[in-house]
Amino acid sequence: MKKELALLLSLLAFVFIIAAIYFLYNFKSSADITIPSSPKHFTLSGFLKDTWDCKPLANVKIDFSCQNCDWSTSSTTDSEGNFSVNLYEVPNNQYFYNIVSVTDYKDLKNSFTYSATAKDKLIIALSRSNSVLKGNLIVIVINDETKNPMVTGDVYLGGLVDPKNKTTDLSCESRMSNQASGVYNFQNVPLGKAVISAMEEGTGYTAPDQEIIINENTSINIAVKKPVVVVTTGLIKGSVFNGKKAKVGAEVTLKKANTSKTLKTIKTDKKGKFTFSDLQSGSYKVTSSYKSSLGKNYKKSKIIKVRANNTKTIKLVF
Repeated sequence: MKKELALLLSLLAFVFIIAAIYFLYNFKSSADITIPSSPKHFTLSGFLKDTWDCKPLANVKIDFSCQNCDWSTSSTTDSEGNFSVNLYEVPNNQYFYNIVSVTDYKDLKNSFTYSATAKDKLIIALSRSNSVLKGNLIVIVINDETKNPMVTGDVYLGGLVDPKNKTTDLSCESRMSNQASGVYNFQNVPLGKAVISAMEEGTGYTAPDQEIIINENTSINIAVKKPVVVVTTGLIKGSVFNGKKAKVGAEVTLKKANTSKTLKTIKTDKKGKFTFSDLQSGSYKVTSSYKSSLGKNYKKSKIIKVRANNTKTIKLVF
């Protein structure tokens, strides 16, 4: 009886071992990504930046791999945040990156899908970790004309991309919209220099970019104002006379001085008047001509110098 029991246990152990080997083999075969013996590879280019100010992150090492692959590779960003790395093609186009040489940032590991035929750069944008997000900013916005709070509109806050020019990249700005009190509260933002701007919905009133300094608790007031319209074009107004009589329906042409190309052709109104508008600064030639009832051709021309936000008045008399 004991021999039979021992034999049965040995048989069960053998079956268990065979089943385990079969299970492990099939599990590995289905889960692993099979890389061909002569795998194809491609070059992935990308850019690493800070989401707050869009500044490139230089000299940062990035490891790349794929799920259940037996390979990995790495690249280090240059002074402008660019990187380039050779990756093997895998059937599901799924890869992973792991940023290993920065501090004060979060979400350093992530997956991404990228095809060997893709041409776009891989943009990796890192957010700063909560340990460095100690700034709180209260922005009170009013309409400069009505003195009422801006309740519908947007306030934009971002880091300085280029401190010299004080410009921001819109993709690296935080936006807060439509606060009934006109008070916009940005919490957990980086300390230091930033740029803020605002635009009121409906009126188009704006507060242009201005540099501010964010401390742990900062409060500022800004006003949205009517945009200043800058006129960059000028006008030529004129009249055409035949002697002392206004010439109705006379043809008037406009050309750039010293050129033969006609820019515009119009006819005088019932008072013999004409207008050429939206003209860039420069010298123009204005010509009027007509043919008399006796078949004689008449022509008068003048060279006029146009300046922005300026009107020139002329009179052409035959």
